[in-house]
Amino acid sequence: MMKEIIKINKEGGEMGKGEIIKTEVKKEFLESFLSRDDFERAEKVINTLPPEEKIQGLIKIMEYSARKVMERLEEEKWLNKIQEIANSLPESIKNQALENILKNYLKEGYVDDAEKIAKLLKRELTTEELEKALEKYLDDGDLDGAKEIAKLLQRELTVQELEKILENCLNKEGPEEALEVVDLLPKEMKKQGLEMILKKYVMEDYGSIDDVKNIAKLLGRELTTEELEKIWEIAVKNGNLDKAKEAAKLLPEPKRTEYLKYLKILE
Repeated sequence: MMKEIIKINKEGGEMGKGEIIKTEVKKEFLESFLSRDDFERAEKVINTLPPEEKIQGLIKIMEYSARKVMERLEEEKWLNKIQEIANSLPESIKNQALENILKNYLKEGYVDDAEKIAKLLKRELTTEELEKALEKYLDDGDLDGAKEIAKLLQRELTVQELEKILENCLNKEGPEEALEVVDLLPKEMKKQGLEMILKKYVMEDYGSIDDVKNIAKLLGRELTTEELEKIWEIAVKNGNLDKAKEAAKLLPEPKRTEYLKYLKILE
């Protein structure tokens, strides 16, 4: 193929001056084929690029393969492609390309894949890299992911880290997952965690009335009138009249009768 490239360059004059098909156009072809997952044609385009651009094209294929790994489709195939291309690159360029992929995997929370790339670099993930990956899981409220990283760091999650997971878990995953986080908190902090979860249930129409009552029981109390009224109000706003009726039935008189009477109007 290199003979064909030389032939084209001679026919078109000096590189960059008299090319029949401009390098920039070929690079656009490469981007287009990659965007359509046409891997075979993309490789063929790379083989028509001048040496310095060919290396950049191969790096693009590596990055493309890295994204495919994250899609969890034919994962082993794409990891093998990354290794195959890496082995064809000059050492310094190969290492930089792999480091960039590893950094992106950690940023996105794909620690298992980052470990595989680290092996291609003939090293282990550093403590600093693992701590950065942990931050991603804390921000995502991902307890399982955070626990895995803590295990690799050979330590337990700190109270501050658990608090951060709890807060973000409530915002992103919902209160059900947050209960598992509360179980790991020190005894003196469990009540505060449960109050946060209960507030989420009440204010954002999560779960059933029984779910909300169970959280209150974990706190050693019943739902307050104010909490039941708020559950009723939000359930009505969301068109969840069955839940609103259940909440109304738990209210003391005369509110119980008045709230149920109002629901009759809406039926």
